[in-house]
Amino acid sequence: VLIPQQHSYSSFIIVRGSIPIFWHQPRFQVATHRINISRSEALSYKAFFEHFKHLYRQYGRLLVINLVERRDHEKRIGNEYKSLFDLLVKTSRQTQNSQQSSMNHLNERDFIWFDYHEQSRTIKNFSAEQFVQKLFIENVQYPIKERLHQQGFFTWMNGSKYSTQKGVFRMNCIDCLDRTNNVQLAIGSNVLSMQLQALRKQCNSYYILDGLRGIWVKNGDHISRIYTGTGALGQKSK
Repeated sequence: VLIPQQHSYSSFIIVRGSIPIFWHQPRFQVATHRINISRSEALSYKAFFEHFKHLYRQYGRLLVINLVERRDHEKRIGNEYKSLFDLLVKTSRQTQNSQQSSMNHLNERDFIWFDYHEQSRTIKNFSAEQFVQKLFIENVQYPIKERLHQQGFFTWMNGSKYSTQKGVFRMNCIDCLDRTNNVQLAIGSNVLSMQLQALRKQCNSYYILDGLRGIWVKNGDHISRIYTGTGALGQKSK
């Protein structure tokens, strides 16, 4: 959010990235073929640890949001992801008094597995954004709203730093496209309303949020074309 007349701006960071283990799909037909995990948990752990250590040092406390299915081929890679994350938590606890650990506050609650496809089947006549808002962000089972307020966002107002972001969401599905786009858009819409309030910007929030949706659709299309050669599917998310 940039307000040039007031010399003010605000930013919010969300990280997206594929599941950080060694895996591949036999052919380049995303979400249609089986998933092969090419290295064992033991051989994957060092790279997994270094990845999260980098994120933790860069952004602070993490909340992992895993959107893959809990069935068929996606279940296996989701289970492997959760198993490695639990091992990371255990290792961090064992070294929490050591200078080698930079993730002292990591715990099992920092990993959310939200089966996007399964949950989307339980609700009808909602847009993707409305579905995510109702069943995920506003669902007390998940600490999304709590973390949003804890993380905050960066704000610069009238030549001074007003607030900083403390922590980040790390989000994935299988291809990090449509499911990830939809959840990031819903979270971004919530944050945008908070940013406008913090910047004391009086405006028609409907048009601002509609503009964000338009930008996000284009963003998703660009990422999809880079990755698959076609535009994002939107509602028909993979």
